[in-house]
Amino acid sequence: MACQVIFEFRIKDGCEDKLKQHLKEILPDTRDFPGCLTVHMVQDMEDPAKVVLLEQWETKNDYDKYLAWRTERGDVAALEKLFEDPKFRFFNFWGA
Repeated sequence: MACQVIFEFRIKDGCEDKLKQHLKEILPDTRDFPGCLTVHMVQDMEDPAKVVLLEQWETKNDYDKYLAWRTERGDVAALEKLFEDPKFRFFNFWGA
């Protein structure tokens, strides 16, 4: 069963353009990572500082490998300078 990952965070003041550009640069590698099915980035219309990454992975283990890879490369540390209050949620994707 596929794993749906919902990653929510708030953009730090003054970092919106930089974060948006950085994510646009790195998300193609995310989409090409083994086990990644989809990734979409959305911004709250009523609270533009709130962003959600909607990701679907073949398995949670695939996502864990991906996150470890991003951490080892230093990508996670770079992103943490641009956002705050991260929240991860994991769901089984039913596909209905």
